[in-house]
Amino acid sequence: MMDQLESIISRVDETNGEAESLNTTPTSPLCIFHTKSGCIPHLTNETFSYLDKQLTEDTVKIFQVPMPGVIEYGQTFEATCSAAELFCLPSKSSLYCTIQDPTNLPSTGYNTNKSVAVWSSSGRKSFTPKSYMEFIQRMKPDVYQALADGDVTSSESRKRAIKSVNRSMQFLEECMQMHKEATALKKSKIVCVVEGGGFLEERKRCVKEIVCLEQEYKVPVFGYVIDSLPTESVLSAANIAFVKSIVEVLPRDKPVIVHGVGDPLSVIHLTEVGVSIFVTSYISKLSDANVALIYNIPKLDHDTSVSVNDKNIEKVSGGELNITMQMSCESHARSFEPLMENCTCYTCKNHTRAYIQHLVKLNEMLAPVLLMLHNLHHHLTFFKTLHNASKSKNALSLFKQQFVGINRPISS
Repeated sequence: MMDQLESIISRVDETNGEAESLNTTPTSPLCIFHTKSGCIPHLTNETFSYLDKQLTEDTVKIFQVPMPGVIEYGQTFEATCSAAELFCLPSKSSLYCTIQDPTNLPSTGYNTNKSVAVWSSSGRKSFTPKSYMEFIQRMKPDVYQALADGDVTSSESRKRAIKSVNRSMQFLEECMQMHKEATALKKSKIVCVVEGGGFLEERKRCVKEIVCLEQEYKVPVFGYVIDSLPTESVLSAANIAFVKSIVEVLPRDKPVIVHGVGDPLSVIHLTEVGVSIFVTSYISKLSDANVALIYNIPKLDHDTSVSVNDKNIEKVSGGELNITMQMSCESHARSFEPLMENCTCYTCKNHTRAYIQHLVKLNEMLAPVLLMLHNLHHHLTFFKTLHNASKSKNALSLFKQQFVGINRPISS
């Protein structure tokens, strides 16, 4: 995956200590780290180092920092060389600032024609484009989302979807204007947000207006977020087709980003339709819920006889596969095997299911730490294999067939 990061991260002169910036399009797919207040949930720098270095050395470069956890840091950002330094992230890390946290979406109904509501530990704060860009200039992230009205679900009315696009385009134009004038953001890039709820015509209108604003203001745009997708862990075939229709009208020279989706089968489907970047927020939610990943990952270097009829594979949902395991179940209390037999993560090499179940039952803080280590290791291993499989359409199709075949319940 090193070529993946080399294509996305362009280093400026390292001898003068300047930070690196995100400049070019990554090869698909890329998984970046989700954080809360600049830290990966449940992991310190020491425990993060327990992850396999072969997995992290290619992906530790990019960290998502949602605004809700860092709103109070505004003045502190001004006193530090970089936000990455403040958060004690690995050297040469790049930051991607997002408006909301995909693991804890806010209450709806508080956005207005002039502002977007963000909830922090001290309560609700409303950001206008001006106040938002002032915050971004203090933080100086490598990449940041333009302010957008993402408070729209697929069940919202067409009128509300139209309003979300109109507001978001107004906010985007103001953000682009201020970006051009901000000397602190010379090395930063904008991520444009595609809104429009469940109405494809509005999504396409949003894309068309984004492209027009790009051409008018000529600010550096890193990529596009398809926002406000359904929050269920497994995307339906209809939702995958919906995303595909949006991707088809987006410019091809920049990556497409999706937040909140991490179910492996959904990730494979989205990779097929052109989504380039995912975030590990899925892993944070699983670990918080005491859930462990247990699915098998196809081995691309081995010929396997396991396959599934391609006509039937689209009917399979992630919920029908053996993907996760709830560690609070009493059935694990006397299980002295690791979470996964052949997993090489720190948790599986040192602890048993019984011990982790015991920690979960007593609500010990170590439980989510061990689950986070395992889940991140497994998720990154999956992405590394998926990246290799995505180099050709046929290889990706075979990878999907094998994934479904080796993760079906035995009874099916």
